[in-house]
Amino acid sequence: MTYFICDIETLGTKPRSVITEIGGFFFREDPDARDGYTQIGNAIWCHISILSCLEHRLLIDEDTVLHRSKNGTLPAWDHGYKLPDAIATFNNYLADEVREHRIDTRDLTAITWGLDFDFPLIRSAAAAVHIPLHQPWHYGNQLCARSIWKQAFGKERAPTRTHYALQDCLDEARDFCKARTYLRHALGHAYPTTH
Repeated sequence: MTYFICDIETLGTKPRSVITEIGGFFFREDPDARDGYTQIGNAIWCHISILSCLEHRLLIDEDTVLHRSKNGTLPAWDHGYKLPDAIATFNNYLADEVREHRIDTRDLTAITWGLDFDFPLIRSAAAAVHIPLHQPWHYGNQLCARSIWKQAFGKERAPTRTHYALQDCLDEARDFCKARTYLRHALGHAYPTTH
C-alpha cells in the first residue's frame, strides 16, 4: 500500500478559504523505520500568496487571521506562488511522482488529518482558478488519519502541530503509522493491513 499525505494551512475553515500552504509526500509503512514509514521520492511544499488567493475570490476568516497573528504563523500577504501556479505545481508534482516511482494508483490511498477539510479546500481553490485537480488515487481511496488515531488512542490528543504544512505532514504520517501499528497489535487479524 502506498499513501499520499497532504496538509494545508489556511486563513479560514469554510469552503473557498484562502490557502497559504500546501505540503505533501508519498510514503509506505515501514515498521523498521524510525517514524514507521519510508518516504517515496520528493516532497512538495508550496507557499501561496494571500493576495493572489483574494484576487481569485477566496475568503478570509477574521478569527483565523487573528489566531495565526497571535501564534506567529501568519505569512506575508504577497509572498509565494500565485494561486494558479500553486495548483498547477501540485498537479504536476502528483503526476510526476506517480510516473517516476511507478506508483500503482489502484494501490494508492490519500490521507489527511481531517478528510473533510484539506482536499475539499484544495478542490475549491482549484475550481476558483479553473484548473481541474489531478487526483491519481481512485475514488474512495481516502482516509482520515485523525480517525485512525482516535480508533487507536481514543480521546488522547495527537501531538500539537507546527502549522507549517510540510512539517505537519511529516508528523501526521508518523502518527498515522503509530496508530495503525497499535491497532494491528491490539486487534491482530481483525484489523486490515491495507486500508
